Amino acid sequence: GIDPIIPFATDDANKLHTQLQTQQYLDTDQQEFEFADVAYKEGCTVPIIEESQKLKIAYNIALAGRKVTIRDRANIVLAVQQQYGDIFDYVVDGDGSDSDVPQPHAAAQTSKSQGSMDSYGVKRLSS
Repeated sequence: GIDPIIPFATDDANKLHTQLQTQQYLDTDQQEFEFADVAYKEGCTVPIIEESQKLKIAYNIALAGRKVTIRDRANIVLAVQQQYGDIFDYVVDGDGSDSDVPQPHAAAQTSKSQGSMDSYGVKRLSS
């Protein structure tokens, strides 16, 4: 077969762009960040977060020790909580009430690490 060099090049360019954007945020003195509308596509109400570049940037910033808050619809916040646990603070948005979301408890992390099904029926593999 033919090697899929164009998709690989696109993925590599996206990863490099994500690293560049992350570094631009980290080069500032800002210690707290808020990311909203973090699903795969802006405005998407389906909790697809796997390819969200915005979420990858938020994660990298949090790993660098900065405080990051995820503000989104309840179902998106839940998906992010299930994937990332307590590395972020969470705020549900979209219904006019800016209610804080409690941090996920240890059981959520345990079930993820054991490769169990989440509430969407997606098997989370241990990494």
